[in-house]
Amino acid sequence: MLNLEDRIKWITHQGAEILFIDFSHIDNSPDMLEVLNAGILLIDKSDGNIMHLGDYNSAFTSAIFVTALMKKGYSVARKVVRSATYGSDSVTAMIANTFYTVTGVQGRFVGTREEALAFLIEI
Repeated sequence: MLNLEDRIKWITHQGAEILFIDFSHIDNSPDMLEVLNAGILLIDKSDGNIMHLGDYNSAFTSAIFVTALMKKGYSVARKVVRSATYGSDSVTAMIANTFYTVTGVQGRFVGTREEALAFLIEI
């Protein structure tokens, strides 16, 4: 059982509030979907102008997850002003970049958390 409070939380970086969603080391579709759904719900309930940080290191990305990400993510994309995702997998990079292109979210997939945070706060 996942602890969603550890996986989805607000963090502060250089004075900026950022929604952190942690998919790292999840190895199955049901758990990936649980984190995705909880994150989408939090974004949907927000007033918008969200900066999002996503950790996909060693995350399991199935066709089911990608389909849900595209459909559900598209529905809340208007509330996300900037998004950065990071991880070590080229397939995940392709999925993230496709999501950013389809939704119009200003986003970037990078290799490390530090690079992702730097992107989020750059002007």
